[in-house]
Amino acid sequence: MMHAVHAGTQEHFSNDDENVTVLESVDIKVRLWGLLSHVSVEQVYANPGDENIEAVYTFPLLRDAVLMDLSLELNGETLKAEVYEKSEAQDQYEDAIEGGDSAILLEQLGPGLYAVNAGNVLPGEQAVVRFRYAQLHRWQGNDLRVHIPTTFAPWYGDPGLEPHLAPRHTLSAGCEFSVNFQIEGPLARAEFDCPSHEVKEISRDDEARKLSLPKGRAVMDRDVILVLTKPSGFIPCGIWARDLIGEEAHEAGDKIPSGMTQENHAALISFNPAVRIIGSRRCVVLVVDCSGSMAGDSIAQAKEALHHILMSLEQHDFFNLIAFGSAPDSLFKKPVAASRWNISRAIQFVKKLDANRGGTEISKALRMAYGFPKVKGFPADILLITDGEVWDTEAKVVKEAQRSGHRIFAVGVGSAVSESFVRDLAGETSGACELVSPRENMASRIVRHFQRINQPDFKSIKIEWPEGLIRQYPSKIENTYLGDTLHVWGWFENPPSGTVKLAMEFEDGQTVSQEVSVWMRPEDTKDGFDDLPRMAIYSRLAELDPDETLQMAKRYKLVTELTSYVLVLEREEDQKADGYPVFRTVSHTLPAGYGGIGTVLDSAAVMPSYGSPMYCRELPEPSRPETMTRSDGFRNLVATINSLDWHEPWHNLLPETISDLAEFGLVPQSVEQLIDLASHAGPERDLIIAFLALLSLGYREKKFDSHVKKAIWDAYQQTDLPATVTASIAAIIDGRLKPSISKLNS
Repeated sequence: MMHAVHAGTQEHFSNDDENVTVLESVDIKVRLWGLLSHVSVEQVYANPGDENIEAVYTFPLLRDAVLMDLSLELNGETLKAEVYEKSEAQDQYEDAIEGGDSAILLEQLGPGLYAVNAGNVLPGEQAVVRFRYAQLHRWQGNDLRVHIPTTFAPWYGDPGLEPHLAPRHTLSAGCEFSVNFQIEGPLARAEFDCPSHEVKEISRDDEARKLSLPKGRAVMDRDVILVLTKPSGFIPCGIWARDLIGEEAHEAGDKIPSGMTQENHAALISFNPAVRIIGSRRCVVLVVDCSGSMAGDSIAQAKEALHHILMSLEQHDFFNLIAFGSAPDSLFKKPVAASRWNISRAIQFVKKLDANRGGTEISKALRMAYGFPKVKGFPADILLITDGEVWDTEAKVVKEAQRSGHRIFAVGVGSAVSESFVRDLAGETSGACELVSPRENMASRIVRHFQRINQPDFKSIKIEWPEGLIRQYPSKIENTYLGDTLHVWGWFENPPSGTVKLAMEFEDGQTVSQEVSVWMRPEDTKDGFDDLPRMAIYSRLAELDPDETLQMAKRYKLVTELTSYVLVLEREEDQKADGYPVFRTVSHTLPAGYGGIGTVLDSAAVMPSYGSPMYCRELPEPSRPETMTRSDGFRNLVATINSLDWHEPWHNLLPETISDLAEFGLVPQSVEQLIDLASHAGPERDLIIAFLALLSLGYREKKFDSHVKKAIWDAYQQTDLPATVTASIAAIIDGRLKPSISKLNS
């Protein structure tokens, strides 16, 4: 988005007051029926300052989430947003801001990435932004994984976004969230597990089950993961709904894409063919991400995954292993037989792996894998383990993977994995993706991937529909895996009834089939499936040309990369904002486990998240020199280090002792806290390096020069500080908490 008037000017692109909490709270409600969920999100923005602000919040959703509506509540008024072409929505928003009115703009920046601009929130006001999205879920074996993103990890590379839209990070953003689940229908009987958070059941009956966080709220430092186990006797079904929007367009004689004039009903059929383990020889190149962003929980998960993979290989299999960061490094020059000797070498290689290899140059690693000589009689398969946190190479990597002829089976690890990238990479190469957050069962994910790799190629996949089918999407099913859900849309003139049959024939002569009944929606489900036609149209946009995509997105009120939500609240003349608002970019809390700060793998041993009362206590309001704040000290420190002659080795440039940091501009309070920590945790030089490395993550607007940051992080990778110490350094930088030294001693 490009602000027409005020964006980019230094006086308005400002976040000087870092203690101001702009995003006060987030509340999430999830309603799940079968494989369809509706997620309602409420974001509360507040302006405690003395000048009008524009709150900017860039946040993730899953890539196939479909936004359904957006509203604003401000000063007792509630308005609903409309969908416009992106440029028109931006113009309306800018005109409103310039005219002193308040406005909300919600736009899609890329797959799974959105931004909310809340403009002209006046001093003392509170703006409540509510939006709702629909999401389809998939069985993977007997597991149904409901994934609700809450935070965004720092990604490698250039985001290609305007500065005010690029996600920012702090060690603890201060915003907390609540989440409530309502599980309806057959899945109300399912067993559940929440590996990301502690949840409790607050009610249960034959029709619904309700879950929530036992303490009500939690820090937004990890995505919410709820895993349901398929209940016994569960029968898949198809659902349909009447397309009232399409009918109105037909009756009005609106121009619509060719062939859609009689599509009055949309049906969703969700197949889940049974798992069959089919043994075969395989050749798998294992590619593991060892970049700096994998430090902590992610590299621990990656090493666990590699262990399970190596233990699963048979002696007639072939394999190779690549570790990568800024550059790739292979264990063997080509794929080798999985002999005991080669497996033992691989295990020793894995034991030494750490997240100390620099940036996430994933394309270089995959090119190395593509270049290995093929083993005759084996398909070309790659099993990739990564957090997927890359910006500028994402589309390029996917295109290269498509051209390579290799299937990529991705395992996305971490508390805030880049779901969009790893799913794209797997899906566009006819592979598959598994996401695994800390505390989830890694072994079961690897077993499922090997079942997919072993599955023989399809000879044909056919779907037989009831009479009256007009159109199917995807029009051609090219690939699916046994045990995984296959969602298929169908359009009819009249309500469909009967069964839909999936028939699959494999190259080795095996056949698999499944029949699903089309469920006729009862009247008492209220709005349960009214969104189906809009979701169906959203699924088809990729096959339309840009003009048709824009036309259908506007008609069905869908947010895409061509369309956005906008609403304007016109103020009375005496209530209009005076002058342009000051930007307040909402920062994300760094994900738990990121960069080795804390963990969610073993909460009994190390700090699970920033600011946990288990390890920290509240710090009274610090006394500060009148002319210098902690934030000023950070700026001075960064500016001083940037000004050094970095032609010298880093160890000749950085302070030798923590006391020296005061000469670099750090305020006395921070110096004293670090000295206190060093007296129990030392050595001082390691603490200085860790302090600077974490400062470069948590305060990105006070930027170290790129070459300086690289030198600091190269030095940080050579330190060996416990996670509790790095978490305590993070608490010092955050400024609101003081490390509990007694916990470090224990």
